Amino acid sequence: MLERITMMGDVVTALQKQKVKKPEHKEAADDMNQDIAAFCNTLDAEGIIDPLKVTKEGLIADGRNRWSWAVMRKVDHIPCQIVSDDEARRIIETMLIGRRQMTKAMRAYAAVLLHPEVVESGKPGPKRRDNSPTECANTHSASNENLSRKELAHKFGVGETLIDQACKLYEAFEHSKTLREKHEKLVWAGFGLGGIIAGLAGDRTDQSITQMDFFSGLFRRFNAFGGSLLESWSKTETDEQKELVADALGNFLARIPQDLREQAAQRMTHFTTDQS
Repeated sequence: MLERITMMGDVVTALQKQKVKKPEHKEAADDMNQDIAAFCNTLDAEGIIDPLKVTKEGLIADGRNRWSWAVMRKVDHIPCQIVSDDEARRIIETMLIGRRQMTKAMRAYAAVLLHPEVVESGKPGPKRRDNSPTECANTHSASNENLSRKELAHKFGVGETLIDQACKLYEAFEHSKTLREKHEKLVWAGFGLGGIIAGLAGDRTDQSITQMDFFSGLFRRFNAFGGSLLESWSKTETDEQKELVADALGNFLARIPQDLREQAAQRMTHFTTDQS
């Protein structure tokens, strides 16, 4: 179930091996390397506290990154909890829905990977002329559920448009292993599905990936920065700690160009008005 939900370290390696070097890919790899380093530093200091969730066959449902750290650090014993196959499926889906680091685009694509039947269910019209099923039609759901695209979008907390885009990508990748190897990793690097779809068209016509990838990368980094800031603020316990977080934010804001600061202030005003 998790085979095509690529881990951060593998995404970084894949991006660094790209034949055509793109600045936005390098930035994504650098950001992910920082996340990996922070994750490893935490485990180096505290060890593995939460047990890995594994099936009786030894398949990991939750804890692949902790497992990779343990292999890298040559840890002999890892706490594990045995779960049934049904529990493993529920754990994986719950993890994907609730994981803060995953963008909605990632969740939508993961949802389609776990429920590939929605690719065919959303298609109007007859089958092929020879009445033979496509490769996508032969895939089966990871669960006994038979969800519509609307139901799948609701379950994973994403919009139907994202599910539709995820279905397009899934189908393209099922029919071309070359495209999958080249572009699927971009989903897990945080790029927008629309930008990747545009990149597929460009790939077929020898055009460069559009600027949508660049702006999707910016969106991902801003969200990551905002999440880190809010997390730091929520952990403050003293006035001195609050001042440190506020100083860090102030230093960052001071470096923002005046015109960009004015644009942001206008949007904050609109947001505050809408909320009230």
